[in-house]
Amino acid sequence: MKFELNIFVIGLILFLQSCSVGDVSPQGEALETIVYDVDAVGKEVDITSLIDTSYYEMIRLETDDRCLIGEVSRIWLQQDKLFVYDRLSKGVFVFNKDGSYHSRVLAVGQGPSEYPPVVNDVFVSDGFIYLLTPVVGKIYVYDWDGTFVKTIDLNGSWGEAMFSFDGERFCLLNAWGRSEIGAYHAYILESKTSQVQPLGAFNPEYLEDNRGWGLDDYYSLAGDRALFLIPTCDTIYELDRHYDYHPRYAIDIVKKRLPRNLAEGDAHIALQRSIADGYIIGVNKVLDAPKVLLLLMSDLKVIAYDKQEKKLFGAGENLKITPFAFRFNFPQSWGDTDVLLYPMTADDIQLRKTWVDELVFENKSFERDYKNMLNAVESEQANPVVFLFKWKKS
Repeated sequence: MKFELNIFVIGLILFLQSCSVGDVSPQGEALETIVYDVDAVGKEVDITSLIDTSYYEMIRLETDDRCLIGEVSRIWLQQDKLFVYDRLSKGVFVFNKDGSYHSRVLAVGQGPSEYPPVVNDVFVSDGFIYLLTPVVGKIYVYDWDGTFVKTIDLNGSWGEAMFSFDGERFCLLNAWGRSEIGAYHAYILESKTSQVQPLGAFNPEYLEDNRGWGLDDYYSLAGDRALFLIPTCDTIYELDRHYDYHPRYAIDIVKKRLPRNLAEGDAHIALQRSIADGYIIGVNKVLDAPKVLLLLMSDLKVIAYDKQEKKLFGAGENLKITPFAFRFNFPQSWGDTDVLLYPMTADDIQLRKTWVDELVFENKSFERDYKNMLNAVESEQANPVVFLFKWKKS
């Protein structure tokens, strides 16, 4: 436990050092600004008007020795399959739409079809599962049945996160690591030729100061663009299908912003002050939904920004779908972009059982199915239940 705490503190210190909070336009371009006022944050953000409330699904993922999930690190919906990446086991588990087990990719080892235990990221596209392992300079490719297909050479590039629009050209996102090619925040890798195009050069001196933080869910892929959160934590960058890389949104934290002299000074002092004074660091996660942009801030508040009206839709501690009496902090939405995914762990289910009778459901069909689902999950070791909701189309 002490080791895990030390790792967390070190990570937070590095995160604080990396944040240059204040300059909202690092390249001098006009950005669309999202204003975050902590005094305007409510308890909940009601997203009912954004959701097609005529549709919902609750999918209980099968639980047996072939597919025990320790952590839902990422989850995708592709065609009629659900894919769960478990960072603890370094495995990807594939389920059918009814929740039954289909296959898995769990091949940590040193054999020709096996991958090393250090996996930086996983990506799923039509027909294939990709595991990013820069420690050996490769992307390992498997099909949806779990069969090894091939490896792709990174050719000197590096990344903590990875995505692709077409399964042929991959974008590797890099916070502050140095590759064999140099210090860049993104690399476009041609899978067939292994040619690499670096994007977003940064000053390698930052590496000597140990600046940077690890990427997790720091990007959102939707339609013809991807949004991601490097190199700063208050600017959201956009990459389109033509691989044009540019800043797109700036987050203006009008109060409780970490002052520049702390963000760029001694990390230990910055850590102490941020905890003592409740400073807000920046954006932790981004999700690009059809009508809104969802942001999870470092104070764990959720911002919903209306992309069409170009104004704040709401900010709160949780999101709420009123007819379903359903509350959650931050969803996941991968693959089919019109679907919102929320994996509910068995621990969470046991907790919700204790207060479900206090809820008021407008949708009685959902109430019946929801309570039946809660009662059906008896063990805290069971795999999650995945909730599917649909965004209304813009």
